[in-house]
Amino acid sequence: MCIYYSSREHEKLLKKNLVEPLLKEAEELTAIFASSRKTASTKN
Repeated sequence: MCIYYSSREHEKLLKKNLVEPLLKEAEELTAIFASSRKTASTKN
């Protein structure tokens, strides 16, 4: 979740349709990295 985007001030500056795909990508990458770290730590 992106804290900056959720603030009212930033909502005025950023267009939702431009930012939402980036937020989705960031969430997906975070999930991938978290899963990868979990897998790597269980193999050690």
